[in-house]
Amino acid sequence: MPIRVLLDTSILMISLELPFDLFGEIEKLLKANIEFLILQEVQEELQRLSQKKTPTGVRASHALEVAAKHKTLQIGSASDTRTDDALIIASRKVKAIVATADSQLRRRLRTLKVPVLSLRGNRLYCEPDIAEYWPLRSQKTPFSRKDI
Repeated sequence: MPIRVLLDTSILMISLELPFDLFGEIEKLLKANIEFLILQEVQEELQRLSQKKTPTGVRASHALEVAAKHKTLQIGSASDTRTDDALIIASRKVKAIVATADSQLRRRLRTLKVPVLSLRGNRLYCEPDIAEYWPLRSQKTPFSRKDI
């Protein structure tokens, strides 16, 4: 069974500017088959951003193209839930790691003990290491890949 990774708007947009393939590096870091998931709320947020005639709007348009290559997940009513809240709910419901570059969301997820995949400079990391999210993993060392 693959490890599920929910992709946030911020990580999708940043992935376009990275000097490496974020998706490939996530697979290397987690040493597993990965199922990347996009919430409907994330797609809608990217669509709203892409309508702007700004550099952010252009990046959001490209991020939508990247998002289209991955499975879309709908949890509840998209219009009733903030994107960050929907990511938290979905991560717990489907036992998925959340990939984000949003520091506020990252703090909330850590507090709730939901694994977070993020970037710090050129370092990709995932914490905390919770067995229920990847039951086939035997080591208890933190995930970290430096100098990608």
